[in-house]
Amino acid sequence: MTGRWKVTISFGSETITGVALLEQTGDEVTGSIGPDERNQLPLDGVVNGNVVILTTHPRPGRTVAFAKCALTVDGEKMTGTTEGGDFGDKATSIAFVRMKE
Repeated sequence: MTGRWKVTISFGSETITGVALLEQTGDEVTGSIGPDERNQLPLDGVVNGNVVILTTHPRPGRTVAFAKCALTVDGEKMTGTTEGGDFGDKATSIAFVRMKE
C-alpha cells in the first residue's frame, strides 16, 4: 500500500481525480488524500486480507469527497465504493491506481 496513488471517484457521468499518499505498517494505513499533492487531508485505515477500509479526517471548515471507502486490492489497483462526505449517499465508485515513482 505504501506509495503514491492516482484516485478517481465516479458518480453518474461525472468523475473527479486526486492523489493519495499512503503508508502501510502491518495492517494499519496512514496518509493523506486530496486533489493534488499540495492540498491534502489526513486519512487512516486498516487492511484485512485484500480489503482496505479508509477513513478521512477533514480539518475544521473543510469538507471531503467521502468520509469512508471500502476497497478491494488487486495488485497495483484498488477499487470500491464510498460513503458520506460531499457525496452523501449518492452511489459512487472509487479507484486507486499506483503511480510510478
